[in-house]
Order: sequence, then structure tokens, then C-alpha cells
Amino acid sequence: MFKPNLPRDDEPFFTLLGRDDVAPHFARAYGYYLQGHVTLAQQELAQIGVVMSTAETLPANHSKVRSCFDMADEMAAYNRKLALGTIKVTK
Repeated sequence: MFKPNLPRDDEPFFTLLGRDDVAPHFARAYGYYLQGHVTLAQQELAQIGVVMSTAETLPANHSKVRSCFDMADEMAAYNRKLALGTIKVTK
């Protein structure tokens, strides 16, 4: 039986909502990535560009924009700690 991946203690995570018009493409791209289908993942990522070409944009200082970049920074730091072995991972 499939068990969804849940975040570990103190592990940063990012949520996409169904109302976000690019969310399905991100999800499909990640699914293809997990299967090793790079070309299909790239096609889905290209669709994000198509959707974005007509979307209203937000300024760099908007809280939603800042939270995306802040979360990306937290994830990168978490991955560095994993690579260095400074985070104890429990299953």
C-alpha cells in the first residue's frame, strides 16, 4: 500500500494548491523526473512557461514571492545538512 511522503521533523516543505494554474505541470514534471523521464519532465516544465506568458505577475517584494525564495533557501540548507550528515534521519 502506498504511503505518502510526509515531512520529517524540522524538514521544510512546499505546498502547491489546485487553484494554482501551474501546479499540475509541476506535479507531472516531478512524477516524470522520479521515473527518469527527463524529456517528459521538460515538456511539462515548458507548459509552465506557456501558462505564465498570460498570467498576472507579482512584484519581487510580495509576500508570496518572498516565501517561495525563502523556502527554496531553507530546502537547500536542509539538503546540505543531509549531505554533511549533520541531520539525524529517522525512518
